[in-house]
Order: sequence, then C-alpha cells, then structure tokens
Amino acid sequence: MLRTRSPRLLLSLLATAPLALAGIGCEQLLGASSDPGASGSSSSSGGGDPFAGGGGAGDTEGGTPGGSGAALPGLGSLIGECAPVAWLACGQSWTGDSRGPVATQNIDFWPVSVGNYDGPEVAFAFRPDASGEASVRLLDADPTAMNQDLFVLSGSDRCERDAASARGFNSLDLEVEAGEVHFLVVDGFDGDAGTFTIELDCDLGGPSGNIEPEGSGCSPDLDVGATVETVLGSHGAAGLERSFPPGQTVLQQNYGQNQVCFDGALDAAVRSWLEDGDDYESPLALVEEIDSGPCLQPDPTERVRCFMNQPGSRVELIVPGGPHQAEHGENLGENWLFFLDLPALSDHLYWAVVPRDGGDVGNYGFH
Repeated sequence: MLRTRSPRLLLSLLATAPLALAGIGCEQLLGASSDPGASGSSSSSGGGDPFAGGGGAGDTEGGTPGGSGAALPGLGSLIGECAPVAWLACGQSWTGDSRGPVATQNIDFWPVSVGNYDGPEVAFAFRPDASGEASVRLLDADPTAMNQDLFVLSGSDRCERDAASARGFNSLDLEVEAGEVHFLVVDGFDGDAGTFTIELDCDLGGPSGNIEPEGSGCSPDLDVGATVETVLGSHGAAGLERSFPPGQTVLQQNYGQNQVCFDGALDAAVRSWLEDGDDYESPLALVEEIDSGPCLQPDPTERVRCFMNQPGSRVELIVPGGPHQAEHGENLGENWLFFLDLPALSDHLYWAVVPRDGGDVGNYGFH
C-alpha cells in the first residue's frame, strides 16, 4: 500500500407515500404524474382527490404558464444546504414524503426560529412572473403526532438557511416578487419526518403563477442499477462496490441544464480515473510509485483497474449532504461529481468532476 502525506395561484403538495424515484420520468419529477404510487406526483386541481393528477409543470388556474418571463434555470444550480426537488407552478399538487431519498438532512437550526430542526427537509422552488401576496398552510396538520414546520426562503439564488425570511407552524403569509426565486421548505422539528400536505394560495398581479422550466435533454427513464452495472462492466471495474441512490440519481439526471446524462457522466468519470494522471495524487499517478502489493501490471491503467477490483474499493455519486463532498468544493449543480476509494492502493480519497455543460472532465486525489 502506498501512503504519502500531501497536501433551493393555488398549489397543493400532498404527501402520502415515501419517495421512490427509481425509473420514474422527468415529467413526474417536475410535477406531472397522475400515478398515486409515484413519488413527487402532482396535480393542478386545488381540491378533491389528490391523486387525480393531470396537471403538468406550469399548469395554472386562470393563466398560461410561462408568461413573458425568462426560462427557469436548472434545479441543480439552486442546490445549497437544501436541494429543491421540483419547480412548482400555480394549480399543482405534489405527492411526496420527507422520509424519501430526495429529502436532505443538512439543516438543524434556522435563523428565523428557535428549536432543533434535525428532521429531514424537503424543498421546492417557484419563480412568479408577477408580484403579489401568498399564504402557505399545512393541511390537516397534527403537530402532536408529527411536528413539521414551513419555511420560506427568498432573496437568494441558492437554497440556503440564511435566506429564510419566515417560519410558520401551520400557516404563514408572504410577499413574492416577480422574477425572484422563492423556496418552500418543510422541515421536521426534533427529528420528525413523514407525510404532509402543503397548500399555497397566491394573489398575483399577472396571469401566470410561475415561469415554465426547460427540461433536461436526458432520457426521462433511468434504470440506475442496470446503468451502473453496464458502465462499470465496460471498463472492467465490475468489482467496485457502489452507492448510487436511485432518487438522487434520477433527480440529477433531470436537472434542466444537463448536456451530459448519467451514463455518459459515469463513463467519463471512470475513464478519467483510468487514463488521466495529470493530478499528482490521482490514482493513475500514484500507481506508478508502487513496487509491491496485488497490482503490479506493467501498464499503469491496468494497475488502477486492478485496484478498482480489490476488496473494499468503492465508487459513489456525490449527493447533497452526503459524506464525501468534493474536496475542492466543486458545485454539484454545475457538475456531476463522483467519489472513489481504493484502500488497497493508498489512504487517499479521489474525486472525478464531469461538467454538466459538456466541458473538460478531470479527477484528483487528496490525502
């Protein structure tokens, strides 16, 4: 083993089942599902059966989505301490659960409230094309059984706790500004988590409640496990342990700005680790310094491949709040980020950075 030292209108969000996103389509993530079993499903109806569906992202009541506003940025660009799972528009409903895989658990306190909010949080984003008043309320809330509160974040281009402008137990009022991104966050008090129903009523000065998002260019259907198996197998690295949470992987696949889809991103990351040794702490650079151990093939790429197949070697998709955030601080909204651990090679940790806009791929290590 080598060891070195180196240096984020009527809107109803109804949650009745855990989020389980593996293989669901982009239209579901953006609020167009009518499947009661699909996580994140939405409806434009303001009442009645919450599973009736039929409302696509951008459906409005008394208006047309889009208006004259600019296109929405990709959700990935809004990620901060919380990660918005969908753009919301007037008249939608949403089905989800804070115990699901797209919830984050990064915020345990808020500047607008006193208390322990270490339960998981679920965030959504909307950007009205007109200004006005809005009121948010949790429907049929029973804080004695499950205590979840509402937070509104405004004035920030990322979903960060410091942007919190209001907190409500079961309801709150707020002002929304045209063109400004607002975040709605449901957060569990003292560890509470589960289903919730949230409703947002808006009285805006324009015809439209929300600007229509641009969709990702990637396929809406993704079998995460099969894709990972295929890509790793194609590089002779099927022995790698792996962590690719289906909900987060599908969510990232559907970020609106993606020009690189998940399969291509993972392929590029593995290829970079195998072939690019520009960083002196990259796997390819380090294998040239070893003279003992299980992987002594003449070709350095084959040595890295060998170490990838050793027991304990592991590859992961970086997700918001995950344990192995990029050491150099690369932005998850702008890049696919992957983590690699090769304990049989060294006690270094490795990352691969694949820009979502198709830019240059790179990798590096850190000890």
